[in-house]
Amino acid sequence: VTTVSAVIAETGAPGTATLTKSGVGTMVLSSNNSTLSGQLIANAGVLRLTDAAAVANVSNVQVNNNAALELANGLNVNEALILNNATGGGFAVPTGSVRVVDGESATWSGPI
Repeated sequence: VTTVSAVIAETGAPGTATLTKSGVGTMVLSSNNSTLSGQLIANAGVLRLTDAAAVANVSNVQVNNNAALELANGLNVNEALILNNATGGGFAVPTGSVRVVDGESATWSGPI
């Protein structure tokens, strides 16, 4: 598990950067990244959000079919979410899904 607790700063024109999570393992975003306004893509492994502000200004969060998005218990995220299954056969479990880490509840209130 890799936890990114520092602020991720976008350089260049706002909304043009893409942050991509690749490879097996888990990356945790645990702090306010309000300066990141581009796209956040999970291509493989697990992307875990423990702070809704970690994706507060991204254009969207995209979860591809070899990845999973985990939300901390009680989180309420209001951003666009793209569940991208390129194979057309549905998401494989436990990958390619959205789930709550603590098994209780979380809310994704943005468009899906």
